[in-house]
Amino acid sequence: MSELATADIPDMRVSDIELKMPSCSPSYTSLTLQQLLESGYRSQQLFFIIGSDAFSEIEQWHNYPHLLEQSHFVVISRSGFSNTELKTTLPGLSGRMRTIAATNDRDAVLAKTTESPLIWLVETKTRNISSSDVRELLSKNESTEGLLPTGVKSYISKHHLYSDTLQTAVLP
Repeated sequence: MSELATADIPDMRVSDIELKMPSCSPSYTSLTLQQLLESGYRSQQLFFIIGSDAFSEIEQWHNYPHLLEQSHFVVISRSGFSNTELKTTLPGLSGRMRTIAATNDRDAVLAKTTESPLIWLVETKTRNISSSDVRELLSKNESTEGLLPTGVKSYISKHHLYSDTLQTAVLP
């Protein structure tokens, strides 16, 4: 579904590294990034996209602070979690934080990717909805209009994901 969601974004690739990891081992971001680095990528080529709500807890993540050296982090503001607050919440990281416009400012970002990995703050309007909320809407067969890319919505429907696949027949 990640591939379907990003199909129209040039130069973006989805990794299946975590899908290939043994299910008995924890899935830590730092281990995933390490595998990407070992496969030949440079940290300056990797961009980990995350919401500001999750990034605000980065100091509790496995292998912190080393994982910040493995990839750029692109932090998208979330409803109720402004990126401007992160500089106060995480003062030790404020020197690595750069603010960019939510528009496609790709050239400005790529011009600085030769530096050590940075934390890119993207302040934008986002809906106050989580993936859990979307799954709940789907399970109740309620509208997800505008919440999912068309390809993802079709895939979910085709494979009967997030809904009760057992349909009971009503006899007259």
